[in-house]
Amino acid sequence: MFRETAEIDDRSGLAFGSSAGEFFDVDAVFDQGEAARRVVFEQVEIEALYKGYLPRQLSEAKQLRAQDAVPLPDKLDYGRIGGLSNEMRERLEAAQPATFGALTRIPGISPPAIVAVLGHARMVQAQRFT
Repeated sequence: MFRETAEIDDRSGLAFGSSAGEFFDVDAVFDQGEAARRVVFEQVEIEALYKGYLPRQLSEAKQLRAQDAVPLPDKLDYGRIGGLSNEMRERLEAAQPATFGALTRIPGISPPAIVAVLGHARMVQAQRFT
C-alpha cells in the first residue's frame, strides 16, 4: 500500500502518489471490479483520516519504550506507599519489578497503582542522592 500521498478527487476518483508527485489512477491499476476499488478507497480514506495521529502515536510509543528500561529502586517497601490497596501491595511484593516496564506488565496492576509506585520510587531515589 502506498502511504506517501493519497488524493481523493470527486471527479476522477482516487489516485496514489509518491513524494515526487507521480500519481496514478486506481482504476487503471486494479482491474478487479467495484468491490476491490471500494476496499482500496476505504483503506486510503481511513489512513488519510488518521494521518495526523500516527506521528504522535509513534512518538508516544518511543517514549514508553525508553521508559521501559528505567530501573526501580531495589527492595521498595510497598507497604509505605500510600494509596495502594492490599491486593496491589500483594501483587507488587510477589512480582518485585526491577524496571518500569516490568511494573506496567504485572497482571492486575491498576494505572493509579503504577503512578503511586513511580511517585514513591522517585522520592526514594531523590532521598538517596541528597
